[in-house]
Amino acid sequence: MCNVISGTCHAPADACTLAGASEACGDRQCGPGSVCDGQGGCVPVAPCADVACTSAGACWGAACACDRPIECQDPSLEQLNGPFAEKIMGIDFADDCTAWMVTLRSGTDYLRRLRPDGELTEWPGVSNLDMGEVKVLRRLTIPQLHEVPPVASGPVAPPQPVEGLGEVAITYTCIGGCFGDIIQGVARLVEDDPDDPLPIVIPATETMGGGPFMAPVADAGPQGLTWGEDRVLYVGNSTANGEYNTADLVQATVGVVHNFPARVTASAPVSPAHLLVAVEGGALYRYNVLTKESELVTELGAHVTGLSHDSFSGLVYASMSSLEVLAVEPFTGVFEVFATMPDKGRVAVSPSGKLYYVPAKYLQAQEGMIQSWDLPAAI
Repeated sequence: MCNVISGTCHAPADACTLAGASEACGDRQCGPGSVCDGQGGCVPVAPCADVACTSAGACWGAACACDRPIECQDPSLEQLNGPFAEKIMGIDFADDCTAWMVTLRSGTDYLRRLRPDGELTEWPGVSNLDMGEVKVLRRLTIPQLHEVPPVASGPVAPPQPVEGLGEVAITYTCIGGCFGDIIQGVARLVEDDPDDPLPIVIPATETMGGGPFMAPVADAGPQGLTWGEDRVLYVGNSTANGEYNTADLVQATVGVVHNFPARVTASAPVSPAHLLVAVEGGALYRYNVLTKESELVTELGAHVTGLSHDSFSGLVYASMSSLEVLAVEPFTGVFEVFATMPDKGRVAVSPSGKLYYVPAKYLQAQEGMIQSWDLPAAI
């Protein structure tokens, strides 16, 4: 097979082989390491960070990674399972392995940050509004190799950094329904504003669901929070079940951009142009942020509690109401069981090369512990 990383022939089972068919995209052909953006261009997907093309329009991934680089170390499991994890409901990791979490508890809820050196900081939420998810704007790929096969029509410039990496957003949900004039929705952390550190950027109306946690306290309000690479926040159900809402922090606009056939339960970015979105029941859709269209990718057969993208392999890990953790290929829909959770919760990929499970502690009679699994170290 032609290995696009090296431009040489490899046996299919050889290490560091990226090969396969090309996809027609306008007057271009998007080969391995790239996908069509829906508007005639090829965009990179992991394990590649850029795209190279010939003058005839044949394109493929460039600046690709063969081995998972370990650029940082997470806080220890002992630190993660300390005060940081009190009534934890969701977790995410920044590119420097800083851990972020939100609580689901009786009373005021908290956003907490745990740095790799063990420094713990927390911010209180609004009144008695529960928190549901936390998401950090992260890199979608890990550039490693920079030699592009010589048949490309020109040199490939180094990938440009994404503005806003490290920004944090959370969801405010309701306890089976809102009360008073308190608005639920999506908030963004503004760390240098002590008076209003978690301002609402997507206001929400009351919505309810029948999953994935099978508990009204956890299945209400906006769900499926994620960042697009374009520094736009996406979330489902803020205006009605199945409606997909955005907050563009650059343009300072909010709006409904799509209608899914059922309530959204989880989302994750998979390319500069695509998000993977799960709806009640376990159907997975791939949403194009440029064309505002979606297509069914696969049916997982159970509710999805969370989705987390691996910037090295490009796989998306789905935590399920059935307690399975599935590894999903977002552009083919192929999936397999990767692990099993001890109880309902969510998973998140860390740049350290681990996949973390966090229990939904408020919903458990006997609270579980955060644990992790090692992810594949090479292609």
